[in-house]
Amino acid sequence: MDGELVDMSAGGCRVAVSHILPKDDRVSLSFALPDGSDISDLQAIVCASAEGSDGAWIGCEYYDPDEATLYDIEFFVATTLARLRAERPGPNHVLIMEPDASKVNDLRMGLKSAGYEVILAPGPVDGFFWLRLATPSIVIASADQHVISGADVVRIIKSTRQFRELPVVVYGGTGDIGKRAMEAGASSHIGSASDVQKITGTVRELTQQRIAAIAEHHHGAGQPTYS
Repeated sequence: MDGELVDMSAGGCRVAVSHILPKDDRVSLSFALPDGSDISDLQAIVCASAEGSDGAWIGCEYYDPDEATLYDIEFFVATTLARLRAERPGPNHVLIMEPDASKVNDLRMGLKSAGYEVILAPGPVDGFFWLRLATPSIVIASADQHVISGADVVRIIKSTRQFRELPVVVYGGTGDIGKRAMEAGASSHIGSASDVQKITGTVRELTQQRIAAIAEHHHGAGQPTYS
């Protein structure tokens, strides 16, 4: 069945169709993103549908997408949102730097359930790209980045004037990685990405502190505050 993609997020999409499909039906989606990326045979589950004077549509949730496809979709969504936000960071944007996406699936879902928008970067190069493009309000970095350590990631971020005050949370690692990350300027070190509750609580606390600091700075400078 042919359809027209009319809305998209990192977790699903809405498609205009000739007729509605039953809820929980599985569909295979193939489409081209406006940036030229081709998405083929993306499995999805129908989670909503409606039909009215303006036609019919179905809402789909992606089902176990492969890492490359998910990265293409998240890249498109995040770059589009970044342009719309005119580079102003929001209090709920989180960047995770993790080479193995499967290790942070639970963390991503936990953060999203808590109201955060999550961008996943598979390494430092992609992470620093997203850092400048999407202006997250906090970075969560694995201690094991293959090429460089999590402590080095913190050091590079903190040496950049634009991101000097950006909170960075490092997780995982062995030995003295936690100590080295904190010495480099990390806001916190947490033992494992599987400790979703602790990381989410830390993210909430740090983002609230940053919002308060920004508001105080603007107030002191005689500029309007925002919430």
